[in-house]
Amino acid sequence: MGKCGRRVLCGTSITYNNFEVPGTALPDGQYDGDVYSFDIIDRIVSETYSILKSDVSIFGALETLKRRLMLLNAEKQKLLTILSQSYVLEFKIAKTNEYRQVARNVIPDVTILTEQIERALQEKFGITNPYKVTNNQR
Repeated sequence: MGKCGRRVLCGTSITYNNFEVPGTALPDGQYDGDVYSFDIIDRIVSETYSILKSDVSIFGALETLKRRLMLLNAEKQKLLTILSQSYVLEFKIAKTNEYRQVARNVIPDVTILTEQIERALQEKFGITNPYKVTNNQR
């Protein structure tokens, strides 16, 4: 796949911090069954509200992130509905590829929001992402 950095398309896959985004490197006409969960976002908001309530940007970014993931889940549900019907294979493949293109279009926004949240937490509270790959770890 070559050396990919942040938020770039490499062939048909998308990588973020040198990790491949699941489901983006599949052959045309295929998809994975994953859906996105908001449990962590909801937990962060409820557990940290008293600390973060003065920072509207973090809450706004979390809410926008949640909406983007909800869009992907809704599109995945539409795809699964189509795939469960008796449409011709070519139509199903076309709809699968449309879903994958929607995911490719949304993932850069999700990446930007994630980086915005990480940056805000770092600047305000000195909190760093322990899972983030740094240049020293590569």
